[in-house]
Amino acid sequence: MGNVKKKRFLKLSFIAGDGTGLNVIAHEIAHSWTGNLVTHFNFEHFWIKEAFTVFLERKIMGRIYGEPMRQFLAEGGWKDLKDSIEQYGEKNPLTKLHLDLTGLDPTDSFSKVPYEKGSTVIWYWDELYEDSELFDKFIRYFLSKWKFQSITLHNLFETILEFTRKEAPLDVYTKLLNMNTTAWFEEPGLPPYKPEWLKLGIRSRYKPIVEQVFRFTESQGRIYFNQQLFRDMYDWKEQRVETIETYHRIKNRWMFITGYLVGRELKLFC
Repeated sequence: MGNVKKKRFLKLSFIAGDGTGLNVIAHEIAHSWTGNLVTHFNFEHFWIKEAFTVFLERKIMGRIYGEPMRQFLAEGGWKDLKDSIEQYGEKNPLTKLHLDLTGLDPTDSFSKVPYEKGSTVIWYWDELYEDSELFDKFIRYFLSKWKFQSITLHNLFETILEFTRKEAPLDVYTKLLNMNTTAWFEEPGLPPYKPEWLKLGIRSRYKPIVEQVFRFTESQGRIYFNQQLFRDMYDWKEQRVETIETYHRIKNRWMFITGYLVGRELKLFC
């Protein structure tokens, strides 16, 4: 099943009584749609089928065990992605999503990158929509449009733009148009965005997440992320003092506008 072919039997270990193999079953069932019904044009676009399949696998697990399980599995996948990129080297072209395999054996490109970096793209789109039911509708539209066909990155991106323009709010379409496709698809290393597992930890008042949140906001200066994270940390009353202290410590590393807007979230400016 992992090779996207018909299979009638599963190893008993996959259906253990404690459910530890359910994610494998969910993954292979998802391949019936993303891999069999719609598949990649060639190995340079291999990530497409695995990205959707991993996304759907974790969505299924979230439906069974709750959203925290989905988030937990995704966080584990992020660690696998980091380990894989460290092994290859963050500048290695084989850590891109859209590969150029000219003169290479496609099997040399096999790693966690197409699975985990790819699924991060799909997760990012889902978060842009801010409406999981609408994004589910996009997936059904995508599968219907391209059923029994092999597709490329260009086909995929044109399809989500087409659907979003017709069905989603204008601001979602605008964000997609402004998506840095070069950074996402053509550059090696980690993707330019990490999904909002940090926000889940904040909402759950999970104290070990605090250090990770501040480390992440210190490592980059994007308004979109830092406004939301500092706003959520400010709402966590037990962490409010540390949040303001951290802001004053790192604000000069950001652009002025980022520091100003984050400061407003912390009620420091009128």
